[in-house]
Parts: sequence; C-alpha cells; structure tokens
Amino acid sequence: MAHSLRCGIGRAVATGQEAAIVMLADQPFVTAAMVRALIACWRANPASDYAAGGTGDAMTPPVLLARSTFSRILDLEGDTGAKRLIQSAGFIGVECPFEEPALLLDVDTPHDLARARRIAAQLNVI
Repeated sequence: MAHSLRCGIGRAVATGQEAAIVMLADQPFVTAAMVRALIACWRANPASDYAAGGTGDAMTPPVLLARSTFSRILDLEGDTGAKRLIQSAGFIGVECPFEEPALLLDVDTPHDLARARRIAAQLNVI
C-alpha cells in the first residue's frame, strides 16, 4: 500500500498539485460525481488537510489528501495506508457524506462480492 501511495503522491509533488485523490480499485461504484463532490467539500473547508467520503458512521475512501499531508505520506512504508496516518498525526479532516453510502462498498470478501452483485443489479449495470 505504502509504495503505491508514495508513487502517486510523489507524482503530485513533482507536478505541483495542491491535492491528490486516493481511490481504491475494489470500490467499483464510486462515480465521477462523487469525486467532484469530494473536491467541492474540501474546497469549502480550506483549513482541512484531507477530505474523505463518509457513511455517517465512519470515513472511507475515496479520500482527497491536501499538499500539507504529502511529506508524511512519502514517509510511509510497508503495508501501511494513509488512514492511520491522517487520523493520528494531528491532521484536520472533513467528512463528506454521500447520499448513497452503499456506493462506497469496498469489495474484499465473497460476501462483499455478493453484495456488489446485488447493488449492480439494482443500478442496472450488469
């Protein structure tokens, strides 16, 4: 995990970006509209170091990481993601609740896959 994050954030640093969005490949229902909403949420809260999708109970990817987090993200190693870092390092974040939290489903298990198939059928995407 850390290697992928360092690669992406390193590119954001090299190109002078003000922020980077981290998305998971196993969240198949995250839409462009949701990403635009995340960006708008962060821009509406300019003191925030990050903005994350929300389910009402917890923050979840996708997450927008502001430039203020980049140096700490570049220090990550091994199987470590940004979640623990941004929640513990004194960063200020904002949760951006999405109207359909089911679309934030992270497909990691056979049970998750079955749920994803049900959601896809409801959305008429299969």
